[in-house]
Amino acid sequence: MSLRVHLVEGWKVTESSVTRQMNLRETDTDRYETRTRWNVRDSDATLILSQGALAGGSKVTESVAREMGKAVLHVDLLTMSVDDAVVGIGEWLRDIEGETLNVAGPRASSDREIYEKTKVIISRLIGQRFLREAIR
Repeated sequence: MSLRVHLVEGWKVTESSVTRQMNLRETDTDRYETRTRWNVRDSDATLILSQGALAGGSKVTESVAREMGKAVLHVDLLTMSVDDAVVGIGEWLRDIEGETLNVAGPRASSDREIYEKTKVIISRLIGQRFLREAIR
């Protein structure tokens, strides 16, 4: 599995073992919408996780994905449990052709719980995928 992250021009990254594993690419502009467009463009589908209605960059991401004709799913974690989200997202992913998923949502600085919930959901989805592939 590979990881690609687009960063806006001039965005500072602290080098760590995690960032060294990432395929970081800087956009040619400091506009966040460009980064969003590149992330959607370079993926097969976009998953947006939030706690409530989409706003700001998350709303732009959904709009860009629809504009580009890409599969997009918004999961509002205020309306379902993490367990139910994993099941629903897993079913959605089974119907998508491709290998690259763009995961989007609000920043942890604006929603303290979203990072941990997203980490749990993505970890479980990856675990399910590897288990399914091992059983084949």
